[in-house]
Amino acid sequence: MNSKKMQFVFFTWLCILAPTMAQADAGVPMLALLWPASWMAFIPVVIIEAWIAKRILGLMWKPALFRTGLANAASTLIGIPLTWGALLLIELGISGGGKAFGIGTLPKKLFAVIVQAPWLIPYEENLDWMVPAAAIVLLVPFFFASVFIERWAFDRKRQLEKPLVRLWSWKANLVTYGIMELLLLCTLIYGITKHQPSANSETPANTQVYSNVSTPQKR
Repeated sequence: MNSKKMQFVFFTWLCILAPTMAQADAGVPMLALLWPASWMAFIPVVIIEAWIAKRILGLMWKPALFRTGLANAASTLIGIPLTWGALLLIELGISGGGKAFGIGTLPKKLFAVIVQAPWLIPYEENLDWMVPAAAIVLLVPFFFASVFIERWAFDRKRQLEKPLVRLWSWKANLVTYGIMELLLLCTLIYGITKHQPSANSETPANTQVYSNVSTPQKR
């Protein structure tokens, strides 16, 4: 992948995942960040995966781009929102409908960005690191959804060797999702280094929405 494609992916994800876009009192629905980012990164992802299809399946550029574009359109249009919706239902079930439990300890921080990754609790002063951390978590199930959906969409008429198509779906998504995870990791590290917690940084921005959280009382 040349430098221009790398810069496109980098700035796409960096801009879309910028915490300044996610200052919502009702929480951060991560689909609103990751889905547009996926469409903006669509072209470079298709080019990368088409190149891998050429090498593995011996396709020419035109059929490789067409098949890869169709496969990625299916995974982006269907796979990402459906996977996010399923994860949101799991989050609501585990957290009791979206309760905020605080982020004062490491286990609570992990819970907030792993279990509650689909819809982040609005700990506003912590979103600079929570948003990329949640995105890193969500890309894992998105990856598996993309592997299986793209495998099906790439060769719906079963014209190619099934083992090679399976190999392509794994390798292509490992490369593209690996690039995205690496860029998000850099964003996370930057967010952690610039984070300056304050006295009320563990309290959600909207305590009326998450009424079970009580603010510390002055003594």
